[in-house]
Amino acid sequence: MRDGDIAISLALGVDDPFAAVTPGERVTIDLLSEAPPPERLRLLLRFWDADGHAVEQHVRPIDGTRPLRRFRVPEAAAVATLGLVCSGFGQDEVILGIDVGERGPRALDTALADRDAGAAALALEALRRVTPHLPGVERAPIRVAELAGDHLGAAEGWAALEARGDLAVGERHRLIAARRRAGQHDLADADVERWGADAAQDLDLLDEHARVAEDARRWPHAMDRWARLIAADARRAASVAGRLIESTGRDDAEAALVRALADDPASPVRAVLAELLMRSDRAEEAAGAFRELAVQRPEEAERWSARARAAQRRVGEGDADGAPGPRPRVTIDQAVTDDGYYDIAFEDIVVPVRLRRTPGAKALVILFHGAMDRETRAWPHFAGLLPDLPPAHQVSITDTTLLADPQLAAGWYLGTQTAPLQDILPRLIARLAEALGAERRVYVGGSSGGFAALFYAWSDPGSVAVAANPQTDLRHYIASSTEALRTKAWPDAMDFPSLAEKVALHIGSLYARSNHSLVIYVQSRGDRRHMTTQFPAFLRGLRGQGDGPILDIGYWGIPRHSGSAPASAYLPWVRAALLAKAVDAGEINDIHYRLTSGGAARPAVTGARSEHAAADISLADAIAAAMLDDQERPE
Repeated sequence: MRDGDIAISLALGVDDPFAAVTPGERVTIDLLSEAPPPERLRLLLRFWDADGHAVEQHVRPIDGTRPLRRFRVPEAAAVATLGLVCSGFGQDEVILGIDVGERGPRALDTALADRDAGAAALALEALRRVTPHLPGVERAPIRVAELAGDHLGAAEGWAALEARGDLAVGERHRLIAARRRAGQHDLADADVERWGADAAQDLDLLDEHARVAEDARRWPHAMDRWARLIAADARRAASVAGRLIESTGRDDAEAALVRALADDPASPVRAVLAELLMRSDRAEEAAGAFRELAVQRPEEAERWSARARAAQRRVGEGDADGAPGPRPRVTIDQAVTDDGYYDIAFEDIVVPVRLRRTPGAKALVILFHGAMDRETRAWPHFAGLLPDLPPAHQVSITDTTLLADPQLAAGWYLGTQTAPLQDILPRLIARLAEALGAERRVYVGGSSGGFAALFYAWSDPGSVAVAANPQTDLRHYIASSTEALRTKAWPDAMDFPSLAEKVALHIGSLYARSNHSLVIYVQSRGDRRHMTTQFPAFLRGLRGQGDGPILDIGYWGIPRHSGSAPASAYLPWVRAALLAKAVDAGEINDIHYRLTSGGAARPAVTGARSEHAAADISLADAIAAAMLDDQERPE
């Protein structure tokens, strides 16, 4: 300054000026000046709350001959700033920020560590308003975007840092993870290839590279990358197996691994397969696989023998009905206290569920499984939880209809005469959502689970259904399957018209009566049976409705029905439904476009949904006219 240099020090009793000060403590400010300060120079001390609003301020003249008095930190303070102001100009410059209590920069670090997107966003907003110069604020928006599920935004943020040479080597896997979750698989692969030899030394990056191929369902590449990753760090075998179960389903994961093994006894993928069997509750098979590994790899014999003994101990310990370990029978309030498998007792029924909570989440994803092979899978069966979702709780519900007979493969979650799921399950789900604080509900299922997703979303106005290749009209589905259901689960119903009086069999007719939930219908063209019967049966009943469903009709390289609408087809829709600010078809369409193409969001067009709905109904009419000559004839 022209009139002399002024140095300001803070006497806080600590070495770090950014250390936390507890609200209620006093802050002493001493001023040292080699020359008298300008007459109009004032000290400005402000205290701010967590939202960046000033709660208290002090303006004092500077007197170099004596220290200023001590200031008590207000209870509401989150950040303190110190500035110098020249009276008459109305300007002040923040030259120091002090973190106060459990908020400010520490709050941001804590929220990021706890994966609490809401708290992180609030802390970041406060820092941007009050102390934008603090270290770490530049990267914080990217981390907050990751937590909020804005994977495209996170990818763009990390890519911008990389473009100017500011991306640390240890952050490369974060860029790849963001690209992968945003569906930018080719860009992610290109980045890893560009980093070359460095990537081979980074296990986190190798892990993300394997996940890229896994998400894109490029199985040969995925298997090669898993093998390289496990060869570099065999301890990751169990986590890879668990990830495979949740992302692809047990059968798909095992089939992919078996294809990759060929006849190579030294393949590191064998360890993954053994761990997959263990995680799939097939302990006896896992024990055998571990014993084989002990023989094939004598240098690791002790390790694999120990795993074989652990697997053998689990033989007979698991529940006879297939859930991992004993499932406690609990109320809904007891279930929501921790993740796990539970038998929820509600009204007059008991429903096995698998629950995963996400702290701070305001959404609930409800998962329904499809038909199951009763010879190879034990009941209860649970649809796999979904990977890499924006903050959301997840609950996978088993179909208790299958208890009616051990030969039933599908029950469509209709329930039985003594346990009518269509009557009771909507209340159970509503109560569960309330206990979790979930304001948005997204119902997800494929095939017979898709039928359930559509029905229970219809029972929950304002919710979203994501259904893949669903059945929609059981009156005209495979007669042997539906007849077995009627006779075993509803024996008092003498025929299908009688059953239709007890349960909903035609989903399209429900939505024709009232349509207060959004349907996202994913249909594979390779599944000709459903494309030409169940798909138009759903849409034909919607004629005259103002807003129709979102239709995603495509071909994902898999013919026929089973697996032809894979996770890569429906997962982006689930993510988009969770990211949208409202249950709005236009907004969800735009977010899905961003997630799957990497493009910018398109502006919403007024009336676009009604136009699309009309086009959807026309498509349904055309399909019905061309391919359904006799709609009343059972398949």
